Amino acid sequence: MSGAQGRCDGARAPVVNRCEFGGSIDMPSAHIDNALPAGLAGDTLYDAGRRDIGVITGPLVSPLSRNCLVGVRASAERHGLSVRLQIRRGDFFPESGQRTAAEIIKAERPPTAIFSFRDEMAIGALAASRAAELSCPDDMSGVGFVDIAMARCRAPSLTAIRQPVCCIGRRTVGLLLAILARPSAPPASVTLPHRLIVRQSVAVHREP
Repeated sequence: MSGAQGRCDGARAPVVNRCEFGGSIDMPSAHIDNALPAGLAGDTLYDAGRRDIGVITGPLVSPLSRNCLVGVRASAERHGLSVRLQIRRGDFFPESGQRTAAEIIKAERPPTAIFSFRDEMAIGALAASRAAELSCPDDMSGVGFVDIAMARCRAPSLTAIRQPVCCIGRRTVGLLLAILARPSAPPASVTLPHRLIVRQSVAVHREP
């Protein structure tokens, strides 16, 4: 995923960073700016009338988790709802999404939407909602990140940030070939576009 050198330098192997993006980096990288789509996910939920949003991050050692957290916090600040944001940590796997969502749902002021930093956790979170007899998307809306195939196939289908994984892979290989062709060239990076794919798991909510 990452390394200390982005070019051929003596016996060191060329390295290209893929997906993880931390702002200013000193090696070639193909990525999206994860803070922007996370903010877009938050804005979409707030625009749908959701005021109490639960957030399930991945491990905070991951740049993706840290950058997404920046974006979703910025969205909450834009809407004046930072104090109503409920943030919990997951591990990117469905079980942690289900377990963490079950904890959030039991809060004194439970959320009406959960944004998970990985689709697998979002699917787990919606399973916890069903177990609590909350309907999706009316009682509980959900958004994931990456847009795996299962996001499209489940019912209700999952709204998700689409990470352009194939394009990232192609551009990563292209950057690596460029390093091999010109080892002395300065590191080059590319930030690719993201998309929010709105599906059945998000609906407009009217607070009483």
